[in-house]
Amino acid sequence: MGERHPGTNRRCWLPICIGTLLVLGQPAFAQDRACAVAEVAGAASLTHAGARTNVQVGTELAARDVLQTGPSGRVDVACSDGTRVTLGPDTQVGLGSLVGEQADDASIGMSLHRGIARFLAPIRTWGSFNVFGPVAVASVRSTEWIMETPKRGTNVFVLAGTVDVLGKRGDNVRLSPTYGVDVTADGTMGEAKVWGAQRVANALARLGL
Repeated sequence: MGERHPGTNRRCWLPICIGTLLVLGQPAFAQDRACAVAEVAGAASLTHAGARTNVQVGTELAARDVLQTGPSGRVDVACSDGTRVTLGPDTQVGLGSLVGEQADDASIGMSLHRGIARFLAPIRTWGSFNVFGPVAVASVRSTEWIMETPKRGTNVFVLAGTVDVLGKRGDNVRLSPTYGVDVTADGTMGEAKVWGAQRVANALARLGL
């Protein structure tokens, strides 16, 4: 179901929060999470350390890398802890701290700049997992969810598990499976509601799932 919560415990916002997540100190013995490109379809590029190249299957990824797909592109990223990120067409994702140490007190911070992406995190190897859209952030547990950015807004839909969505205006909603929420470009959060079968099917089709 979807439960709305007052925005009294507001988290830090997009660029500031991502920067904080990237520099959080981790135990020296923590195991690293490695991620690589598992599938590519159509046009896709990788920006690493300011250099842009075409994406290929097997390409190893690094923290702060940016993946981008073209109008017919699709990329699937697989990580060593079972986490997967799937990019649909016309999508740009900043990997942030996805690649890095994994521990109970570690944090993952990523950004969906535009487009549509599916996030799957079946095993919890982190303390917090946040994905930042243009006007909302999704904070998750072990789960599976979709985020998209139509008209500079941010929509979130949960396939499995639980996702907390914090809007730019401070509104907060908790989503359970089959529920989604739309946040408009000005930060207005709609009501949490069950997405219809056709809407879900369309989103999965764009992701190639």
